[in-house]
Amino acid sequence: NLPLVKELSAILACVLNLFKYILSSDNKKINLIISTPDFRAQIAARFVSLFFRKKISVTTIIPDIPNAKEEFYQRSFLKSKALRLLSKLSLYLIAKGNGVVLLTKHMIDFFPRCTKYIIMEGLINTQINYSVSKTCSTNNEIILYSGSIESLYGIRDLVDAFKLITNTNIELWICGSGDSQSYIEAAAKIDSRIKFYGLVDGETARKLQREATILVNPRTSRGEYTKYSFPSKTLEYMLSGKSVVMHKLPGVPDEYYEYVFSPVEESILSLKECIEGVLSMNPSYRKNKAVAGRNFVLSNKNAQKQVSRIIDFIKSY
Repeated sequence: NLPLVKELSAILACVLNLFKYILSSDNKKINLIISTPDFRAQIAARFVSLFFRKKISVTTIIPDIPNAKEEFYQRSFLKSKALRLLSKLSLYLIAKGNGVVLLTKHMIDFFPRCTKYIIMEGLINTQINYSVSKTCSTNNEIILYSGSIESLYGIRDLVDAFKLITNTNIELWICGSGDSQSYIEAAAKIDSRIKFYGLVDGETARKLQREATILVNPRTSRGEYTKYSFPSKTLEYMLSGKSVVMHKLPGVPDEYYEYVFSPVEESILSLKECIEGVLSMNPSYRKNKAVAGRNFVLSNKNAQKQVSRIIDFIKSY
């Protein structure tokens, strides 16, 4: 586990195992799918493909652009320089492959125009219980946020927006972990309507979602990285069959906004007004829109349908 040694060890292990598999396989064509842009896997795949150019195709699934959030981290000059170089190396090697599966349409900016690609922003596992049955523990309206509570993702904006709401029959529930924990806990001490659950497991998060009235993602489009990011909680929230409030983000396809509510501006006041506006709507309209969103992701973003798109894409090489 020494610097440089561990990287070389990982690359060598990948190369040896790929050679072992390919040489023992009777398949005339092998489709290698890499689920990460990590430079070690990319170096290994590129090296092996040089020996089996006609037998192997390489497809990379890219959930994140390497180093896309560098602007938000404080690192030493040398470490930042090294990470940027490794990021460039990864992207160069990925472009040498046969195709890429991108999370957002903007990711293609990092690759030559000739690169074959498809967009696959996410998928859902229909084997998980996404029941929409409600088990109320309170008569109040519940605003819920579940996920990372890093300030980067706008959680403090949500807390500040909620504090502007004067209705005493509304609660804000937050679960997750991150650098805003002390900020949330301080707000909860002042405003008893704010409940902080800390880090919870997936089943508990889904239980809280079933109790909620509105699920909020306060992430804004601030930062270049949002062009290359699709918040996975978008699918999770919509599956709940509850009203969803989220800002318009460049990495989220337009088709999603037919089923969610978005503030007019990316401000705390606008977020507060959007939440209040949704709460004041006709409950039947709210429910119908939420159910339509649930049906949309169940029909179009399930794992079977999304993965079949990837398979068809690879067959097109």
